[in-house]
Amino acid sequence: MTIKAGYALVAVFILLGAQGAFAAAMQCSGEEQKCIALCPKFTNPSVTTNCVTNCRTRRSVCMRTGCWDNGHSKYCGLARR
Repeated sequence: MTIKAGYALVAVFILLGAQGAFAAAMQCSGEEQKCIALCPKFTNPSVTTNCVTNCRTRRSVCMRTGCWDNGHSKYCGLARR
């Protein structure tokens, strides 16, 4: 294997790894968007603000663990898809 071929192989692995991380981020962000979409049902502005903050916190946890916990159920595997 030549040096150029080795660099090309390394670049492919880096790009594939980056795509997987991006996909996981998009899935957690999608769950966050669904969560935030439910927040306007609260008429009290402070409750709505807390709801949005809670959704953002859940997204942060999702990015670290690959699991989304909506308070009623928890499902994992978002980082592996």
